[in-house]
Amino acid sequence: MKTATLYCQNSAPVGSTINIDYAGLYGKGYKVLPWQGRDIIRDFRSKNEADKLKHRGSLEYKVPYLPTTCYFVRHGESLDNASFDNFCGISNPPLTENGFHQADLTGCCLIDAKIEKIFTSPLKRAHDTARHIKSKAGGTLIIDEI
Repeated sequence: MKTATLYCQNSAPVGSTINIDYAGLYGKGYKVLPWQGRDIIRDFRSKNEADKLKHRGSLEYKVPYLPTTCYFVRHGESLDNASFDNFCGISNPPLTENGFHQADLTGCCLIDAKIEKIFTSPLKRAHDTARHIKSKAGGTLIIDEI
């Protein structure tokens, strides 16, 4: 069996203790070596190719790594789910006062998250929740049939 070598950089957040089992991901035919502090360039075909890019040193030869964090939030309490015996399936009820309060609290928790975009469905409970989160945390509200 031919062995390929992968030079991988752990893409876990700084300070994280997450270790990725690349050998488990790619199979036994791979030998996985750490990238060892080189610029952020991942999964090259050969070490020679990676070293050529490393020595050029120009920004245009560096591959950026831009992490994205997604927060998934369920809508606040609506009139239909305020009590468990009043489940009506697919409908478009508004939020209760408690639901608006939940949305405001969620927005307050996300103030430091630097929210860029908030995607929501056009259903009233989801749209109202997103609107209240936006009023606290900022971002652009995008209504879409998710």
